[in-house]
Amino acid sequence: MLSDDDAVAEICEEDTSRFHDLRALFQSAFISGLRFQSSHGFLREEWRAGAMDDIVEGALDTFRRQRDALVLYEGALEAADQAESEKQKRLEEIFEEHADVLRLVDEDRAESPRAGGDFGRPKTHEVPVIPPLETAGGKDRKNIRDLFKATAGKALPLVTRGGVGSHFAALAGRWPHLDDEIEQILMDLSVQDPIWIRPTILVGGAGTGKSSLARGIGKQLGLHTTVFNAAGVSDGMFGGISANWSSAGCSIPLQCVNSSKTANPLIVLDEIDKAGTGRYNGNLIDTLLAFLDRGNARAFRDPALETEVDLSWVSYILTANSLDGIPMPLRDRCRVIPIPDPDFQHVGDLVKHIVEDIAEEQGLDRRWYPPLAEDEMSIVKEAWGGGSVRKLRRAVEVLLQGRDQLMMARA
Repeated sequence: MLSDDDAVAEICEEDTSRFHDLRALFQSAFISGLRFQSSHGFLREEWRAGAMDDIVEGALDTFRRQRDALVLYEGALEAADQAESEKQKRLEEIFEEHADVLRLVDEDRAESPRAGGDFGRPKTHEVPVIPPLETAGGKDRKNIRDLFKATAGKALPLVTRGGVGSHFAALAGRWPHLDDEIEQILMDLSVQDPIWIRPTILVGGAGTGKSSLARGIGKQLGLHTTVFNAAGVSDGMFGGISANWSSAGCSIPLQCVNSSKTANPLIVLDEIDKAGTGRYNGNLIDTLLAFLDRGNARAFRDPALETEVDLSWVSYILTANSLDGIPMPLRDRCRVIPIPDPDFQHVGDLVKHIVEDIAEEQGLDRRWYPPLAEDEMSIVKEAWGGGSVRKLRRAVEVLLQGRDQLMMARA
């Protein structure tokens, strides 16, 4: 307790050269033992033979548990530093591989062409989507039009692309096995400043990260993103329901525009290959075709509002496990990007973000889950075996649960 490292190290059977980093742990453990004994009569009544032995033994037990936890934490920090170094090296390699593409995008953005007398004046990016709406006859029609008071007759802003290089770095860092695929999608941003992504189908096996990538692109670019689960949908309600029906409703893209108050939201249609094929109540695929053609989308007549709206800036990313269930007319309107499985060289970055996601979902500070140590990473790799990111997440969840239980047992 008097900072005699030699004496304390001898008691704890620790190397003197190393013990100065752990002295505070021993002191706190010793005080805990002292308090425990005082609450059980020591110092309150009389000196009990062997009391100091009990204090030291109790302190040593507490110290060893604290020391073991610190060793685990130090190992995790070392593994994190190594993983961060490898990630930075990989990002530098990615930038070198795609330097020409990123340079062209940045040059295109820097040009910012403007016409005539507007040269030199900052250009605003907005477009009218919904024309002014007249008061409609009938209660149901009026109720629907009332939902669009804030957007009808007004020019809505278009979300712009920002720094393409930083978007690429963030997305490629999170999905390192999909850097080429991310590049293909972000190339759409080189055409103009407002964001519009060509209709795209991401095709890959279950758990390869298709849906999470689609959502991640929307989040990274600042687009209002809506996920529409297409599996089993066997009607055409995606395109809206006529105002002549009591169940009238606007199309899903128009609802997204209205709720986001922007003209270019992103819609992710998940598992499009599992959409229903019947046509008794309409068909999702047939309905979707009108929205994927920009010419048609620019003058889409919404059945509920009974007026033409401009939905040409809405972006669509579709996901599928296979192209077999997707009709040719839909394939022709979309860019198809195969999504490969990750391999073991990508595990470090994937696991890091999985741990962050788990902490966020549980409402915990990310520091609650220190990075996986080298031995923990080996366990995860063995349990995963390659392939599905979803399977990798399950392996990480099991390991974190085991870590929590071990810490609770030691507490």
